Amino acid sequence: MRYLGSKTLLLGEIEKIIKEYNGSGVFCDPFGGIGTVGNYMKKIGFSVITGDILNFAHCFKVALIENNGDECFFKLKKF
Repeated sequence: MRYLGSKTLLLGEIEKIIKEYNGSGVFCDPFGGIGTVGNYMKKIGFSVITGDILNFAHCFKVALIENNGDECFFKLKKF
């Protein structure tokens, strides 16, 4: 999902700048929006600490960053 202020087009530049200082470790994104940057940093090996005051942004980040695998919905009925 893209919205005004999305950093999707800047991800490569952000990675380049971060890796100049430190190639791994913990990445803190305190005003992370819907988690675009945090999710990217997780994929390249960083542990991510992020937050936002908007509830919908929190839900996006839980789905993208906090979860580490495919969800299993084994109790759902098949139709």
